[in-house]
Amino acid sequence: MRILLLALFLFSGTFLHARPPLCCKGRVDAGPAFYRINVLEEGKTTQTMDLFGGRLDATLLFLENSGICLKPTASGATGDGKFYSYGIGLGHYTPITDWLQVIPVIGLTWTDLRTSIDLDVPTGLPPPFPAIQTLHMVDEEFDSQSRYVGMEVFYQVHSSLWLTLIYQYAWADSETTLMHPGFIQAGHPDGIFISKGSTQGSNFAGSIDYYFPSNWTIGLAGGFNSSLDRERFGIEGWGLKLSIGYCLK
Repeated sequence: MRILLLALFLFSGTFLHARPPLCCKGRVDAGPAFYRINVLEEGKTTQTMDLFGGRLDATLLFLENSGICLKPTASGATGDGKFYSYGIGLGHYTPITDWLQVIPVIGLTWTDLRTSIDLDVPTGLPPPFPAIQTLHMVDEEFDSQSRYVGMEVFYQVHSSLWLTLIYQYAWADSETTLMHPGFIQAGHPDGIFISKGSTQGSNFAGSIDYYFPSNWTIGLAGGFNSSLDRERFGIEGWGLKLSIGYCLK
C-alpha cells in the first residue's frame, strides 16, 4: 500500500509540472469465464468449487505520450458458491520494439468468496459422548485484500495475433467467517467463528488475442493463482476466459 501511495505521489508531482494533455486510449475486453477454486489445509485440498461467470479487464492510457496507464478488473461467478473480485492497477506501457511491449504494474485486489461446507468441530463433552461432531451446511465467507507487483509482456506472433504473458506476486490479508448454530456449543454465543490470516503467492496468466482491422479483438485467456500461508493453508485456483475486446484509439 505504501508503494502504491508513493508511486501516485511521484506521478502526481510530475503531472503538476508537465501538465500533459488528457487522452483516452487502450483496450477493454470482457467475456464469460470458468473458475475452479481449491481450499487447502496443510497443503491438502479439502474442498473444490466450480463456478461460472464473467470477467472484465481494461488497460487505459489517460495522459498523452506518458505511458502511464490504469488497469481496472472486475469478475463474478456462481456455482458451488459465489465469487466476486475487483481491483485496480497502476502501470507504465513501455514499447521495446514494434513487436514487443511490457507493462510493469503495481495494484490492489479485493476478493469475496461465499460457500457452504461440512466441518468437524470438537464438542467439548466428556466420554461417553463423542469428542467430534460434524456440522453440515456451515456458511463460509472469505474476504481478502491483496497488494501485488507484476509484469505483463506482449509479443506479436503474427501481424494480427498477439501473445500476452502475465506474472504477479501478491501479499494478502484475509478474514474467514464461519456461521452455524453448532458453534454455540463450542463457546461462540452468536454462532459465528472468525479467523484472520496473511498469505502470499504467485499468479500466472496468459492469453492469445486476434486483432481485427475494425478495432475489435477476440481472445482466449487462462490463469493460475496460489495464495497460501506458511502452514500451507489457503486457496489455489485456475480459470479460463473467452473474451471480446475493443481498442480505444
